Amino acid sequence: MDDLKKKESESLLQYRARLYRDKINIGLNNKEIYQLYINETGDTIAESSCRCSATTYNQALEDVLENIAKDNGKEALEKREETTLLKHEYENYKQVKTFKETVEINKDGSFTNEKLIGIEDETKLKDEKFLLSVHGYDSKCWTIVSARNSIWNTQLKGGKVTKLYASKINVKPRENDISLDEMQEWLKSFDRKHKTIKNYTNIIPNNGKMLEIPIVDVHYGKKSYTFELGRNKESNSCKTKDDFIKVITDFKNRAEGKNIEKILFPIGNDFLNSDTIDNTTTKGTRQDNDMRWQELYFEGLMVLVEAIDILSELAPVDVFYVSGNHDKVSGYHLIVSLYGWYRKDERVKVDINPSTRKYRQFGKCAVGFSHGDQEGKRIYEVMQIEEPKMWGETIYREFHLGHLHHEVANEKGGLIVRHLPSITGTDAWHTESGFVGSLAKAQAFIWDKERGLVDLMFSQV
Repeated sequence: MDDLKKKESESLLQYRARLYRDKINIGLNNKEIYQLYINETGDTIAESSCRCSATTYNQALEDVLENIAKDNGKEALEKREETTLLKHEYENYKQVKTFKETVEINKDGSFTNEKLIGIEDETKLKDEKFLLSVHGYDSKCWTIVSARNSIWNTQLKGGKVTKLYASKINVKPRENDISLDEMQEWLKSFDRKHKTIKNYTNIIPNNGKMLEIPIVDVHYGKKSYTFELGRNKESNSCKTKDDFIKVITDFKNRAEGKNIEKILFPIGNDFLNSDTIDNTTTKGTRQDNDMRWQELYFEGLMVLVEAIDILSELAPVDVFYVSGNHDKVSGYHLIVSLYGWYRKDERVKVDINPSTRKYRQFGKCAVGFSHGDQEGKRIYEVMQIEEPKMWGETIYREFHLGHLHHEVANEKGGLIVRHLPSITGTDAWHTESGFVGSLAKAQAFIWDKERGLVDLMFSQV
């Protein structure tokens, strides 16, 4: 069809604007219009820029045609009286001046606009964004090709003399460029302002206690069925999330009024049930999940955010990573995501250190954290080697481990090693292997700087 070909009198902008404007009559969609334009012209413009510039041009054309139609309805008027609003320095004044405002569409696809403007600060005439604005053009879509300003002296109401400018600009749609302002606005969209602070009372420094909530082996996303488990209850992500948030809320409510100064909240420790796109553990053991890997990660992250928000209402939260054998990679990704989420939140500190074991000191108390699947009996020797200063300054020392899904505590050489219980449900493998009967529960610890562990709380699910 001849109508689909570029006319000699058309610029590239006018040609693509016509194609997009007539696409319904032509019977082509946006992608087909773009391909037709590229084939016909050989232009290298990106599809989004091609469509955007055409849309901008067509909108401006409609505005011009609308103004012409209005003017034709006033043919009896040989001159049109324009009211110039001095809305920059003199918002309360109006200057009436006989002036014919004009808008022209040029052959190269640019627009020429002339109007009367009133300003006191002449430096504004060098500001492209200002000139585009007063002429009614969006600086995100248009750029100035040329500008000319003629000075008119005039008198305001009240006798003050000011300057009017007959401002004439030639503009064209922007193509394939991004302004500094747009880049700054785009970067601001990444600046999270998540705040967890709600209602809380001020804590007296150095006179409180520390709450530790190490919920290990959550295995979020795990799916098991009643027919596989016998008398054991089935497991799924909805139930796991519900149990997890209930336990967090239970511990937080029971710690109210106990002068909690800070909260330790380790994450990882097999929080996610799998680590790969094939729903396997880090080493490749297949797992039964009730969601795809993308959903597992995102939903798991949102569960942790909800838990941290709840805890931060009580006291500042120290969040850190303890690697597990099911989710060594994804677990670390979670802590990095939480760091980005809370990086400007004064109530939440997120430690992205990837080391296998972590240590925290609170007065005369030292607590170590590890998953417990690697060290074996060496766990009784690593704290004093890796943290000799902390070991020497403390009396009450414990290591808190996961992995076993049930509670075990042993003391040796001045160190208590606890394997913590889990809130996760039983799956087919544990049932077949006879690992049944352990109560689903979590533990939380309240530490005093001088007296050590003063409260051990259980939350059953």
